[in-house]
Amino acid sequence: RGGPRPAPRRYLGRYCARMPEIRVRKIKAFSVGGDVRAVIEGRFLSMRLHARRLLGLQGVHRITATGGGTNSRPILEVLANVFQAPVYTNRATSNGAAVGAALRGLHARAADRKAGGGHLPLSQALPELRYEDTHELVAAPDPSLAKTYADLLRLYADAEDYDVA
Repeated sequence: RGGPRPAPRRYLGRYCARMPEIRVRKIKAFSVGGDVRAVIEGRFLSMRLHARRLLGLQGVHRITATGGGTNSRPILEVLANVFQAPVYTNRATSNGAAVGAALRGLHARAADRKAGGGHLPLSQALPELRYEDTHELVAAPDPSLAKTYADLLRLYADAEDYDVA
């Protein structure tokens, strides 16, 4: 804890987990595409792990993607597979953050009026808002990859736990 420490030998270098079964092996280099995919998978595995650890989310029933990444179908497919949840984009606007902020404001106002500031599900706060009317399914999870990504998540969590210990 009191300063930098050397990384454990088992995590030095680049590793590849062959799918669908997980066999971790050290490699000299990925292909350029393999490097890019590894970074994307790593970011989404991190998001899933931290959503579970920090927010207590054990599962996600849908994801709404916004921003520039929504233009890349392969990125959205990886997202859907890592979380095992369908991915949607807002078809009404490219300003997803602004729309989300406005909806959150309406939600807070309705919660204040209807529940005295307490918790009120969005579906009750804005019953006229139908998700399906404003969003488009852009990527569906491949159920055959659920175990693979669950195994990768355990490996990722193990590496992170060692690093912060």
